Amino acid sequence: MLHRFPKGLAGDKVHQKRIPGGAPPWLETVQLHFPRWNRTADELCVTELASVIWAVQMSTVEFHPWNSRRADTESPDEWRIDLDPGPECDWETVQRVAHISHEVLDELGAVGFPKTSGGSGIHIYVRIKPDHGFRDVRRGALAFARGRTPSRW
Repeated sequence: MLHRFPKGLAGDKVHQKRIPGGAPPWLETVQLHFPRWNRTADELCVTELASVIWAVQMSTVEFHPWNSRRADTESPDEWRIDLDPGPECDWETVQRVAHISHEVLDELGAVGFPKTSGGSGIHIYVRIKPDHGFRDVRRGALAFARGRTPSRW
């Protein structure tokens, strides 16, 4: 998904899933299915620098990648832990939770790759086996967040 600011950084942001009409024919895309609305969208696959340059000239500031590979978009192979500060959760708490997440992932034999998010938080990217659907991965993520570890990962 493209995170765009069509009227500049001071303007409203747009999360754009679909490649707009008139895009260059050389852009590589993948069709994604959204079961909630039973719709599809052709989303950008960044495979070369020219794709990044095209997206930037479209006022894209961030890329929000799908958490599965193009070959099988319905089998996620990445799980993201998104930790953001808020009114009842300061930055120090976010950092503490990130460290605890690292400890729990170690216990599970999983590796998390942390990075700062586009806002003010931390994302932890965890590679998983692509043998579960999105619903199972979401249920596992909720169990992790509630302190119950998903045993099948």
